[in-house]
Amino acid sequence: MDPVPRHTAPARPLPPLTEETDSLIVRTGFGDDAAWERLLETVYRPDGGFPIDDYGDYFVVVDDPVIEGAAPEQVMAVVDDGGDVVMIADGTTMRDEGLPLLAVPMNTHIGHTFRPAPDRAGIMVVNLGLADTDISSFMDHEIRKALSWSSSRVGSCSAG
Repeated sequence: MDPVPRHTAPARPLPPLTEETDSLIVRTGFGDDAAWERLLETVYRPDGGFPIDDYGDYFVVVDDPVIEGAAPEQVMAVVDDGGDVVMIADGTTMRDEGLPLLAVPMNTHIGHTFRPAPDRAGIMVVNLGLADTDISSFMDHEIRKALSWSSSRVGSCSAG
């Protein structure tokens, strides 16, 4: 017997998503175009004294209404080599004043999504691309604690 899916299938098939740089930003929340524009501006040009003035070249943006409402699992299923992380601008992102993206790890810590502030997205993908830090460095304390606990449990299992 097949397990029950944890999401509803989209009305139309999702197109395959590819990337040619370090990360994708996939818009699945389409309720507020002004919030979307503010989000991209903040991701591309954060006002925090970061070493790079414009992170726009580090992202490929997917802004296609066919993806509206897609669950993270659905996005992951159609991503072809999404780099280290795919950023999703979902309904929660668009409704929250801080515009927190949904970061979906693609290589390590799969399934441990988290919500970075948009002004941290650029520095995160640059550091991941340079391989000078692990994605868990950008996760909040509770997620890192859970990752630490689960990896310590794997090592403590024994055959008996």
